[in-house]
Amino acid sequence: MPLDSMGINDSYRNKYLGADLKFAWLPETCNLSGKRIWLKWAYRLTSIYAGPSEIRLEHSWHDKNTHIIWELKR
Repeated sequence: MPLDSMGINDSYRNKYLGADLKFAWLPETCNLSGKRIWLKWAYRLTSIYAGPSEIRLEHSWHDKNTHIIWELKR
């Protein structure tokens, strides 16, 4: 799935690797709703960006309820 639907446009090739249910020990912000995620379970999404000279992993966070709605809309 291209990450353009998540609002990420880059000249690099990118790929969505998946989401893991993680406990957010540190404050994070939901990528979809803008809510603060802290000391609760949430989904951490991992994307890989492979450019001509570097490979970079990026993580974004989704609130549990918002992530379910996002998955149904995809």
